[in-house]
Amino acid sequence: MKLVVGPLLAGALAVAMVASLAPGPWALAAAMMLMIGSMGVLVPSANLAMLAPFPNVADMAASIGMLVTTSCGALAVWIYAETLGG
Repeated sequence: MKLVVGPLLAGALAVAMVASLAPGPWALAAAMMLMIGSMGVLVPSANLAMLAPFPNVADMAASIGMLVTTSCGALAVWIYAETLGG
């Protein structure tokens, strides 16, 4: 899991730099692919480590975690649509 944190942080830094310098959409897409690709490896490992202390209720905890994640994503999209999208 420690090997993924470096590319994830590098991707986040690249996204921030691309957003501030605005070189173009392809540079932003490449930076996002680096960051999101790293998250694809990091997030399942983090979820497994988070649920390890609770083996009896891991299914309910995973459901609640996905509910919170999906709700936060929907809220972020709505905030974007209301503030920056219109």
